[in-house]
Amino acid sequence: MENMPYLFSAFAVVWILIFYYVYRMSQKQKQLLNDIEQLKKIVEERKKEG
Repeated sequence: MENMPYLFSAFAVVWILIFYYVYRMSQKQKQLLNDIEQLKKIVEERKKEG
């Protein structure tokens, strides 16, 4: 039972890393969606031009 603080610390670190990873992926997804919208606008403008 003397190793419980280490176990808890490792468990906490793993969960912090998981939440950080999920947060970063959601930020990247938002950026990709924004990039896709910008590309769609560029394609539409070029279609109108000719």
